Amino acid sequence: MNYKITTLVENCVYGRKLQAEHGLSLYIETPENRLLFDTGASDLFIRNARLLNIDLQKVDYLVLSHGHSDHTGGLRHFLELNAEATVVCKREVFFPKFKDERENGMKYTRSLDLSRFRFIDELTELVPGVFLFPSVDIIDPKDTHFERFWIQKEDGSRVPDTIVKRKQKKRDSSKKKRMAPQNHPLKLVYLVFPILIRTLNGVNFRGNTEVYVLIHGRVAF
Repeated sequence: MNYKITTLVENCVYGRKLQAEHGLSLYIETPENRLLFDTGASDLFIRNARLLNIDLQKVDYLVLSHGHSDHTGGLRHFLELNAEATVVCKREVFFPKFKDERENGMKYTRSLDLSRFRFIDELTELVPGVFLFPSVDIIDPKDTHFERFWIQKEDGSRVPDTIVKRKQKKRDSSKKKRMAPQNHPLKLVYLVFPILIRTLNGVNFRGNTEVYVLIHGRVAF
């Protein structure tokens, strides 16, 4: 299986008349599908895609790693450009988010067509060979740096904006580990936050499965 990942937007840029911004957007090609991973902070990912001769109207799925504006700022621009792609994310992506008192969550949420969204809350094989982890356990609190980030929930309460709610109970060794299917034993693309690679010890990869690449992107909120 061949996979190709093209950076459309990132904090740095080198040549080709491309531009950079504080944000992230990746274009992923699999043998059968085209995916977009996050939309950066604006419509810049679309302009860069044109320079790279990438047709975003052919994208099948848009995966949103979390609801911060530097990863979802281009969402409405993508939905205007592509009328067919399904948006895959967690429901919490819509919660208002803040850094200190500055709002930094998804914008224009009330105007979104929710029929185009697919919400996930468990390990999901989105397309053959591409798996999404909507949440991961925090093994070591030092792996996080979200002390100044918080979420406003539907009841108005504020909670820390972290990867997942940290578990206080000891891990039950008798419980089975999460299993990643073995239907595609060659190369897999996993969308996870790189600093939490160690948490993959909670997933048991069967057969001769090989992890192909780990893509930056917070997968919970």
